[in-house]
Amino acid sequence: MNLVLDAAEEVFAANGFHASSIEQIARVAEYATGTVYLYFRDKEALYLELFEEKIRELGELIRRQ
Repeated sequence: MNLVLDAAEEVFAANGFHASSIEQIARVAEYATGTVYLYFRDKEALYLELFEEKIRELGELIRRQ
């Protein structure tokens, strides 16, 4: 799943949310599109998980300061 999230971050950063697709994310992650859908219901769910991961990382960084 981390490879999918890393790919999603790359694709969203390059294209923006609306112009990005699960197919593009799967291609960057080198997974079949169906495999991404095993982990995430849709693009919005993937985006939300990525957002939550980044919030967790920010929280950890703040706690270490």
